[in-house]
Amino acid sequence: MNNILYISNYFPANEYGGRQSLCHMNYEIIKSIMGPSFFELFIKKNSTNPLAKFFGEIDGINKDLVQDIYSILEDKSISRVFLDGSNLGHLALCIKNFNRKIMIYTFFHNVETVFFFWSFRERKTLKSLGILIANYLSERKAVKNSDKLICLNTRDGNLLEKIFKKQADFIFPLSLRDQYIKSETLRTENNRLSLLFVGSNFYANKYGIEWFVENVMPYINADLLIIGRDMDLLKDKFSIYKNIRIESNCIDLNSFYDNCDIVIAPIFDGSGMKTKVAEALMNGKTILGTNEAFVGYESLDLDELICNTSDQFIKKINEFELKLQNVFLKKYRYLYEKEYSYEAQLIRYKNMLKE
Repeated sequence: MNNILYISNYFPANEYGGRQSLCHMNYEIIKSIMGPSFFELFIKKNSTNPLAKFFGEIDGINKDLVQDIYSILEDKSISRVFLDGSNLGHLALCIKNFNRKIMIYTFFHNVETVFFFWSFRERKTLKSLGILIANYLSERKAVKNSDKLICLNTRDGNLLEKIFKKQADFIFPLSLRDQYIKSETLRTENNRLSLLFVGSNFYANKYGIEWFVENVMPYINADLLIIGRDMDLLKDKFSIYKNIRIESNCIDLNSFYDNCDIVIAPIFDGSGMKTKVAEALMNGKTILGTNEAFVGYESLDLDELICNTSDQFIKKINEFELKLQNVFLKKYRYLYEKEYSYEAQLIRYKNMLKE
């Protein structure tokens, strides 16, 4: 009896952001390892009575869903459950109440309590406070009722222990399926560098890129391309800058990475790991960012990449040699393949599921 049930909020799809792509990879890897012993359940997000959220019914969880899960557990003789997100912690409690012998793995995309705390600090409303409390309660259930906890990095593992008094069992860094394709339309070299920022319009990305534009862009000889879901909302604010361009809701990022000189990651808050860093490594590109941006990427030579102040960004960008424009750096690509690729993650999951 070795059947496993994978549960997630995110459906496998061809179009997704950072978290969705990681869910998709978890799904693909576990399915490939388990074969006919693999079963799946995708939760449709829907509106919930606000009061019910404090009892764990968030992100599509409700009593009908729980009953459906009980049926699957019994009908398919499930012995293991993989919860793709600590926001599904209420299900861990319900599953343990149904059968305590079922082993539960919970994957932490972030420490959600910390993630939503920063969000609440940015926008102090009753709604953001309610979201914070609901996710804290759900995450607490996940930690208490899961047999194995999987975090993206050591910092998140330490936060779990600090907040919930329980350590992570596995550290599996963010990994991406290889999407690198050499662009056929390379730009011509010129005397200005091409910078790239990738990230959706949520508080940490928004604050970071606004800070960069205000404190760094006036002092460097470079063009900046900003790409991300709903980033077009910043167009009016940045319209006075002739060397800044915004592309919103792009599906294929390959050509943008391939045609930039430096990827920037001025991120000051957050949890988990930053997808833009792994994408830059996959595409063999130099990436300059803050300490926060490189959490979980300790395999890099961070001394040459860390920029925590405007002066550090300005200095490193202005020192960047124009002869390195459009260069593909094999050392970053090699690190991606070794640590942050699908193949690297597959090995980690195989070893975990053998236990």
